Amino acid sequence: MDAKKMIDLKEIDSLAYEFYPKNVSSIEERHKYHESIEYNFLIKSLDEKNSIYDLNKLKSVFSTVETTFNVKIENYTLSSWLDRCHNWQFLLNENADTPRKIVMCLNISKIIPAYLVYILEVEFDEKIGRLKYSPRRNELLETKVYKQVISEIEDIISSLLTISRFPMHILSTKIMDLSFQDIKIGEFTYLNAFFLNSYNTRFV
Repeated sequence: MDAKKMIDLKEIDSLAYEFYPKNVSSIEERHKYHESIEYNFLIKSLDEKNSIYDLNKLKSVFSTVETTFNVKIENYTLSSWLDRCHNWQFLLNENADTPRKIVMCLNISKIIPAYLVYILEVEFDEKIGRLKYSPRRNELLETKVYKQVISEIEDIISSLLTISRFPMHILSTKIMDLSFQDIKIGEFTYLNAFFLNSYNTRFV
C-alpha cells in the first residue's frame, strides 16, 4: 500500500467508536467507562502481543530513518499513559546555538494502520525555568523547509509497512460524544482517538 494514500474519512469515523464508548464520560462515569467493551478492546489492542504490524518491520522503520538521516531517534512513547501510537522523535537543529528546538515527529498508530509525520517547535526559557509555550506544530517548516525530509520518511514507511497517511487537516476536529482519561466529552479530537492526548516532546 502507498503510505501517502490517505485513509478513508468515513472509515475513520466508524473506527473511533470501536475503541471509545459513546456518550460515557471517562471522568464522571469512570467505572462504567472502564467496564465498557470499547475501552477493553482499546487496552487489548495496545498490547504489543496484538500489534497490527510485523514488529521486525516496525523496528526497521526506526533504524532506517536513523541511518538515512544520520540521527538518533528517541522513543518518547508513553505506554503507561496508554499512548495510541509509537511516538518517535529526533532533533532537526541539534547543533544550532538556540533555545528553540525543532523536532521531527513520527507517530505510527497502534490501533489503526495510519501514521503522522510532523514538526514540533518548543522553546525553554531559562529565566523563568519553564517552556515559553506548549509544544506546537510548525506547518510552515513542514510544507517548505523540511518538505523533502518528510517525503523521504514517508517513502521509508511505505516501503516497510502496510499503512496509510492520516489526514492532518482533521486532527484537531472534535468527536463530540467521546472522551478519554482527562479529555472531556466535547473536547476529544481525532488526534486523541488514534495517536496522543496532546503534542509533546522531551526535547527542551
